[in-house]
Amino acid sequence: MSADSDVKEALRLLCGGLPVNPVPPPRHRDETLPHAPTRTPVLNAHQQKVRGTLCVRMSLSAAAAGQKFMIRMMIMMMMMMRLMT
Repeated sequence: MSADSDVKEALRLLCGGLPVNPVPPPRHRDETLPHAPTRTPVLNAHQQKVRGTLCVRMSLSAAAAGQKFMIRMMIMMMMMMRLMT
């Protein structure tokens, strides 16, 4: 197998994500272990709107950071594959 095909296969596996077929069954809480109490947030309408805005902002920045991370990982993998040949 050539280095290029190895890199392509590694990238294909990396970009494929987590296997979800079959999806594992849901796990239930073990009542014999101590757990934190269920949180019931008490927010007014304005606070809920601010919370939603912050969640969207954080999600977008996390997605951007994740893309940068994936690009860096792919570059590192390609460099490693070239060193091995």
